[in-house]
Amino acid sequence: MDFWTESLRDSEDIAQRSYHPNPSLRLSVWLFPQRSCPPRLVSFRPFDTVLHVEVSLGSNLDATGKGVNRNVLQQTVDAKLKMEATVKKKKKKKKKKKKKKKKKKKKKKKKKKKKKKKKKKKKKKKKKKKKKKKKKKKKKKKKKKKKKKKKKKKKKKKKKKKKKFLTSGLAENKHGNFFHEQC
Repeated sequence: MDFWTESLRDSEDIAQRSYHPNPSLRLSVWLFPQRSCPPRLVSFRPFDTVLHVEVSLGSNLDATGKGVNRNVLQQTVDAKLKMEATVKKKKKKKKKKKKKKKKKKKKKKKKKKKKKKKKKKKKKKKKKKKKKKKKKKKKKKKKKKKKKKKKKKKKKKKKKKKKKFLTSGLAENKHGNFFHEQC
């Protein structure tokens, strides 16, 4: 059995038993046997998200020198998966917090708008009341003035009538004075 066949078997086994906090994870393990040799994809899980785990085999070869040390590879894969899960969780939390903040802000804005509307309505009502009161006062004043004028007119008319009655049968000279013609 050559190096790649053994490595493939090992890493496939590890990929199956690895810690998976995210079920939609596609796990791919890249192995580096030597610096001059190009890395090769030896295992993957058929899911949506691709996660690459790179393992250098320089000092991690097993006793036979043909395969990778299972424990080391297992630890590397698990660590990488845990890290990915934490990052995703943090991102989700941040998004949720942002959404909550936005909602709170929207609620506050709505409340402020409502308060403003209420205040405006109150102000309008007060203004209307004031206007009505002013109008009433003006009307009352006008009525009073009219009454006074009427009274004055009546008084004047009465006075004139009295004067006429007193001066009836008297002659009037050019100065507007009344006298008895026989005087």
